Amino acid sequence: MTQSTLQTKGTRLGKKWWALILGVALTIASAIVSNYFIAKNNDMVAEWEREATTVNQQIDAIWENTRSLERRKDTAILLLIKDANHPESRAFIIDTLALFGVQQSTDLSYQLIQESFHEYKGEVLERIDDRFLVKQNYLEQAQTVRSDNDVLVNVALCFQILGLIFVLSRGGE
Repeated sequence: MTQSTLQTKGTRLGKKWWALILGVALTIASAIVSNYFIAKNNDMVAEWEREATTVNQQIDAIWENTRSLERRKDTAILLLIKDANHPESRAFIIDTLALFGVQQSTDLSYQLIQESFHEYKGEVLERIDDRFLVKQNYLEQAQTVRSDNDVLVNVALCFQILGLIFVLSRGGE
């Protein structure tokens, strides 16, 4: 064997080892992307979805409470019509108005009950709107991270395929 033949074989052997090392490095990079970054992002998505679910439950509870108070308002109106001067009826109506934010009122009227409930319901709708925006923010963040994960999955797959190509090319001539 001549010196140039040995150098050529040595160069090819060096290229094969570099291809193998590069292939292994790309495969490791793929594993890191898959097991660390994507898993971390999936945890964030799950947390934001839990938060969105919690906010949705809060919205449902607020709305159910409002419906309950609306039934109470209707009962107060019926008691007002039937016998507003009865002590228990009067106490119920005053308690109902207090739930709507009306401080001690001597004038117990249909108009007062309706207006106070209308104002209360407006405040509730604002709270629900605020909570809904918070929920939407969580869902948007989760969607953004899901999109990022799609890109990371493609990058990891590309690294994996390139790594495999380089590893397999080491065995060929």
